[in-house]
Amino acid sequence: MSTGFEIRGEQGKVIGDLSEWERFGGPKHDYQWADGRSAKELARLWIERDGRELTERFLGEFPETRGFVSREALAEAETKLPFSGEGRNHDLLLVGDADAGAVTVGIEGKADETFGDPVSEHIAKALKRTERTKAPDRFDRLAEAIFGPGEWREELGDLRYQLFSGCAGAMVEAGEGGVAVFLVQVLESDRVDPDRVRANERDVIAFCERRGMRVRDAEAGWLSEPVHTFGVDAVPAGTLMVGKMTVTTSLG
Repeated sequence: MSTGFEIRGEQGKVIGDLSEWERFGGPKHDYQWADGRSAKELARLWIERDGRELTERFLGEFPETRGFVSREALAEAETKLPFSGEGRNHDLLLVGDADAGAVTVGIEGKADETFGDPVSEHIAKALKRTERTKAPDRFDRLAEAIFGPGEWREELGDLRYQLFSGCAGAMVEAGEGGVAVFLVQVLESDRVDPDRVRANERDVIAFCERRGMRVRDAEAGWLSEPVHTFGVDAVPAGTLMVGKMTVTTSLG
């Protein structure tokens, strides 16, 4: 494992404990920073436990990410997306190197929170707030970047919007021709609803199946086979994988 690894947050501040993570890389709303919820438990995993080692070991089980070593981690990193105001906020963005080359990993921590609304509801709510919303155009660009040219709103309207923004955000950070992984880290404890956790996994697998990504099992979860992405506007073409790994938190 390489030396000099640091987790950084807002304005490049080094994060060394939970209080610093909350200050420099915490969620937008105070209620989201609570025991058993994804924001705080992901921070606890990476600060107080072995989040880095577990993630590198998990990714090391697959040929495209074998030998992965993270050299930089950014908490609550924001990535600009087409037509986007706030952009995509990664819970943790990892930049590292595998045997085959550079890999960028956008981590989404989940206890039992959903991946946002389905696309159709996401767009409908945005239009209800204002007819000038860019939400429909934004989804069109994200879907085209990942799925290719086409009219996708109706066909993909049942999928969760956050899966599109999460994948696209990792693709932007990986750059043209880069390798991007959207990795869901499921933070299990006795405070989560197992039915919601299973529903989340079904949502992620549905996204992968619709894109033709076959999932491959590993000890701690799964990673999809890679697909070539098409790229559009600010979202470059490259290689994309989607994965899920499960970690039992200190509350479990």
